[in-house]
Amino acid sequence: MLRAMSAHPGLQQGIEHFEAGRPWEAHEGWERAWRALPDGPGRRGLQGWIQLCAVWVHLQQGRPSPAQRQARAALAKLEGLSEGQITLWIQGGTEWLSKVERSLNEPSPNLSALLPQSGDLQVHPLK
Repeated sequence: MLRAMSAHPGLQQGIEHFEAGRPWEAHEGWERAWRALPDGPGRRGLQGWIQLCAVWVHLQQGRPSPAQRQARAALAKLEGLSEGQITLWIQGGTEWLSKVERSLNEPSPNLSALLPQSGDLQVHPLK
């Protein structure tokens, strides 16, 4: 099932948007693919990456509380999963989510400094 999902148009579109720095559009594409997945690690993992995109959008919009909530939720979804269990992997993703979650506990965090920079997050689709 995961191999079949790697060809889902929403998954591919999400990857293209993510790599272009458009997290909202990536979220939308991946959500279409997520809806087509059965319950299990693949679905849970993709939801975690969708939530990573939400964190990114909340930071762009200057909304630290929702960003922190989504970071915690994403980390919980991704906990214990490996690349082979899900439709795609975002290299640096869990590390970035942990950094965001921790940093938002600090007084007056610099939200723009938390935004991912080019090369910080790299998508690796299932082949």
